[in-house]
Amino acid sequence: QPTTASRFPLLALERGSQSRALLDEVFHKAGVAPRLAMELGSIEIIKQFVEVGFGIALVPAVSVLREAAEGRLATVGASGFEQRAIGLVWHRGRPESPAAAALAQMMREDLCDVKI
Repeated sequence: QPTTASRFPLLALERGSQSRALLDEVFHKAGVAPRLAMELGSIEIIKQFVEVGFGIALVPAVSVLREAAEGRLATVGASGFEQRAIGLVWHRGRPESPAAAALAQMMREDLCDVKI
């Protein structure tokens, strides 16, 4: 909940990204001002700052799967945020590369409810 998150120092992406716009919109709709501690340039940097204790962050769950599995970051579900659909695209006239095939397989197994 935005009201709960507003009690903690929040690390967020810099303004201009779609993720930041969604974050700002959720707090605005809840009528709550986030306790913004820092604006950073990437989710990877945000995760590193959270790991050393600079605050909390609201990031896509998929971006912290490894860190959560390793016990480096703790996660909780966040209500009030839209889910985003993602997809994998490639050139129709070219054969799928081994890297694209591996990514598609990983997405099928780990990231989505719908088979691609």
